[in-house]
Amino acid sequence: MIINGEKMSKSTGNFLTLKDCIEKFGVDATRITLADAGDGLDDANFETDVANASILKLFTFETWIQENIKLAIPDGQIDFAPHRTLDLWDTIFENAINHGIDESTANYDGMKYKQVLKSGFFELSSIKEDYLIAKGKKPNPYVLMRFIVAQLTLLNPIIPHFAQYCWDHWVHPILAKSQNFDTIQENLTKQAWPTRSAPHDSVAADRLAYMKDTKGAIRQGLELAKKGGKKKPKKGAEPEPAKVIENCTIFVAKEYPEFQKECLTILQGFEFDENNKIVGEYVKAIGAAFDKKKAGIAMKFVGFQLKIAETEGKAAALRLEASFDEQECIENNKPFLFENMPTIKNITVMVNTSDEAKAVEGSENARENACPSKPSIFYY
Repeated sequence: MIINGEKMSKSTGNFLTLKDCIEKFGVDATRITLADAGDGLDDANFETDVANASILKLFTFETWIQENIKLAIPDGQIDFAPHRTLDLWDTIFENAINHGIDESTANYDGMKYKQVLKSGFFELSSIKEDYLIAKGKKPNPYVLMRFIVAQLTLLNPIIPHFAQYCWDHWVHPILAKSQNFDTIQENLTKQAWPTRSAPHDSVAADRLAYMKDTKGAIRQGLELAKKGGKKKPKKGAEPEPAKVIENCTIFVAKEYPEFQKECLTILQGFEFDENNKIVGEYVKAIGAAFDKKKAGIAMKFVGFQLKIAETEGKAAALRLEASFDEQECIENNKPFLFENMPTIKNITVMVNTSDEAKAVEGSENARENACPSKPSIFYY
């Protein structure tokens, strides 16, 4: 094992015993850092920054559990039966829980503990915040408790002291007094391993990724619109005040232009390796499909889509249309997408090829930039 990327050495002071770690970081933060040290054949790397950050993560997670259980179940007990009917965001969150269970279970089976932390702790913890925002801080009690039970059970092999403490103080007392939840045990170690409630729903996963990406694009677009293309003020000159932006139009595209659809169709015929990189003579195939002038434009588009494939996968980069109604999705989730953006008074969503969209003055570039699963944001 190495520490902070360097070999352990008493002479340089880069040395820690297990006792030192427990005294400095605590048992469970030490266990997280050991799990995070690596799954491959390289030397495990114990990072003290990870250990320190883990202390705060565990404190924050316990506080979150305590506060949100009190928020969702203020009386300390509840009949969960009326809350098993799920709305859109409940379904999206439930699907994320199911995916986290499947991924974490597979990673445990493969003894990939760093990946367990990724799928069972970090990614699920991130999604839970999106869920709360989308629900207006009013989570479904059943979905909330299912998430907490699943996550504590998944993490129990790595952080047993923390997981059992939270179970004893915040989770089990509520569930023991409530009705119509799943079977629970007083000792978390005896609790049944979580199982998915339904097969993984790729459309629900697409919706979640789409809304997170769109939310980021909305914020980035607003910052650019405020600057309004102004040049940096000369030294000593007062900067111009930021524009007041009140209107936002989001353009969605039902389909790609014909030449881009042809590019994607060609790319779909190629294999991609384990790193989501295309295999084969795709440049030659694109060149053969178009004349010299159009081939250059096509290759720019292809290069962009292949970069998306490396980060999001082949299916996401090469699909010809969205797996759901983008316009409806945005319309129904404006509070989530425009969270903490009170200056935006008017929000409209349009198909980029519609007459209504063409009537929006100055929006030509924005309309052209919209493509399936990648809406274009236009502020004015």
